[in-house]
Amino acid sequence: MSESSATETNSESVSRRKFIGKIATVATATGVGLTAADYFLRVPQKVNAVTDQFVRVDNSDTTADFLNPKISVGTGISKSILNPGGNEQLQIAISSSSLVSPYRQLVWRDSTTSYVKDGTTGSVTTYTSSTRDSDALNAALNALTSGRTWKERVVVVGGLVGIAANISLPSYATLDLTGALLKVQNSANLSTGILTVSTNAANVEILGGVIDGNRTNQTANGSHGILLLGGTSKVKIIGTKITNTYHSFGTYLAGNTSDVLLQDLTIDGTDGSAIASDSSNPGDNTNVRIIRPIITNYSDRVVTGFGGAFDAIHTEGTSGYVNRRWLIEGADIDGTGSQVNGHGIDVGTLVEGRIIGCKTFKARLNGLAIISSNYVKAFGNHFESSGQGGLAGYQNGIQVDDTGQTPASTYCSCTHNTLINNIGYAAIEKGTADHNAFSDNLLTGNGNGISKSGSNSQAIDNVT
Repeated sequence: MSESSATETNSESVSRRKFIGKIATVATATGVGLTAADYFLRVPQKVNAVTDQFVRVDNSDTTADFLNPKISVGTGISKSILNPGGNEQLQIAISSSSLVSPYRQLVWRDSTTSYVKDGTTGSVTTYTSSTRDSDALNAALNALTSGRTWKERVVVVGGLVGIAANISLPSYATLDLTGALLKVQNSANLSTGILTVSTNAANVEILGGVIDGNRTNQTANGSHGILLLGGTSKVKIIGTKITNTYHSFGTYLAGNTSDVLLQDLTIDGTDGSAIASDSSNPGDNTNVRIIRPIITNYSDRVVTGFGGAFDAIHTEGTSGYVNRRWLIEGADIDGTGSQVNGHGIDVGTLVEGRIIGCKTFKARLNGLAIISSNYVKAFGNHFESSGQGGLAGYQNGIQVDDTGQTPASTYCSCTHNTLINNIGYAAIEKGTADHNAFSDNLLTGNGNGISKSGSNSQAIDNVT
């Protein structure tokens, strides 16, 4: 063989090997028609990993039940072998409708009837009485799996415009109101709240929707939009709008609650505070996060016979109980429509709290009031035009304590806030409050600058 012929042969052999190698690589990656011991174009194949198995399934398989042990299925999936010992087929099917249903219970209504559909069985129950909307929704919540330790979802579609009784949420329940409306029926007078998270309930979610208290047609105090009773924990309320609540609060934490998230709420038209807490049920309210609420027209009617709080956001503790480890972040509060004197944000008996990135505008009293609280940090907020109610001494951007307050606020810091056009002081410390700091704040257009009363408090590096 000549040198040139040998070269051509070697070149052709190299090209062929490269071609075969590429095809083998593709075949190996896809695993089409190969087992661990197969050869493809005389190129030995390799198992991708020690756990890989390539099983040949074709017309030559005659071993009975050959496929069955190769496949395992989880809960709610069934499998069966068709034509065992012949051209076997493996049939896989869904054995539970809950696997494909996004809800455990579905609630809706038309002009005459309210309906509840079971997401597992597919059965539909109808309600036709004058209280049918609340009957249906409470029945759906009560039909969730007894003793469960996982969350189950009740979905409301459309508008339930005849809520005639309190809706009570148990543990491990998600009420999905996305795109839906719950409206209180005329003269329902729900004195225990519209939606209530039951006593000691845990792992509860309320998502989206509008809750309308229909306050012009009610006469009973306490028709809070959402009420968290004592002992509730791990509660999330996200993206819900609450409006028109009668002699009540938008959302109310009644004491001894923990691990609560109130996120992206819109609250408009409440006779009292938009968000409030106290310790009517003995115990601290701990680990509460209020994130990005939009609050307008809080305390927007002069009412009689209701002695609640009238601030946009209000915390209070009694009988030795406190609010502990709260985060209030990104609140947008417009006090223009308020008719009863209240603060923008009033934190009383708050321990280890953070108020960050919030804005109050035209609060009738102070933009931020820190009362009998310890270790509260107000950072990066904007308090503007506070004091519209005309009550002397309560027209400040920030006020730490009131004269004679017991116990006094201590170790609180107010830094990097913007304080604009507040009728009284930009910030003021009063009474026996001490060991507090006001620093690096921007002040402009206020009636007065910053005043401190505590001998150990500091006001430094503020910009005017």
